[in-house]
Amino acid sequence: NWVRVGDAPANAERVFAMDSLHIWMLQGNTLLRSENGGAGWENYPGAGVGAMWFSDALHGWQVGAGGSIVHSDDGGQNWSPQQSGTTVQLNAVQFVDGQTGWAVGDDGVILATTNGGTRWVQQESPVSVNLYALHFRDALTGWVVADQGVILHTTTGGYEPEPTAT
Repeated sequence: NWVRVGDAPANAERVFAMDSLHIWMLQGNTLLRSENGGAGWENYPGAGVGAMWFSDALHGWQVGAGGSIVHSDDGGQNWSPQQSGTTVQLNAVQFVDGQTGWAVGDDGVILATTNGGTRWVQQESPVSVNLYALHFRDALTGWVVADQGVILHTTTGGYEPEPTAT
C-alpha cells in the first residue's frame, strides 16, 4: 500500500532515495533533499539537473543541459564540475560503485568512467536517437532505453571485448 509522508514545495519530476530517510527530489532546476523520509525538504544547489545518482551517502553525480556533469563528495553540500567531453543534454546517470558509472543523453551519447568521473570517455553507440534511462546490474551488464522504442543491452560495460587469441 501507499502512505502519504509529506508534501514537497513544488511538483517533483524525479526522485532518488539513498535509503529510507535520505531522499533527493528534482523539480526543474531545483534540487531538494530530505533527511527525514520526505516529511521535510531543503533546497540544494543544482546544475541544470536532468538526473542524479548517489553511490553512497557522500558521493553523488548530477547530469543535465549542455553535457554538464557535477560531482559531490560531501553528501550534496558542494558540487564540482567534471568534464564530459560533450555538449548534448545528458538525461540519466548511474554508478555501480564509487568509481564505475555511465551517463546517457541525446544523439545516442553514452559516456563511461572507471575513476569516479575524473575522466569520462564516450562509448560507441549503435544509435543516434535520444537515450533517456539506463540501469546497470553490475559493472558489465546494463540496459538503456531510448526514443523510437530502442533498447540497448551490454554484457561488457559498453566496452569492446578483448580480442580472443586464435
